[in-house]
Amino acid sequence: MNEKCFQNLKNLIHLKMIKCGIENVDVNAFSGLTSLKSLNISKNLITHLYDDTFSELEDLEIFDIRNNNLYTIEAGIFGNV
Repeated sequence: MNEKCFQNLKNLIHLKMIKCGIENVDVNAFSGLTSLKSLNISKNLITHLYDDTFSELEDLEIFDIRNNNLYTIEAGIFGNV
């Protein structure tokens, strides 16, 4: 997922991208999704999550990353949230 690919969807509340073949998630891919409450990116090919990737998701309540190929999750993926 590219940087800021959802930046114009500020009112989006639920986002499901299940089994989409996603391999990479850029640090600012979810930038602007300030109302997002649930994010499901399960059953993809994600291997690494970087610091601050989800730092703007202050209202996030449900986060599903099951069944990916994760081998590295950096400590600050949610920033200061």
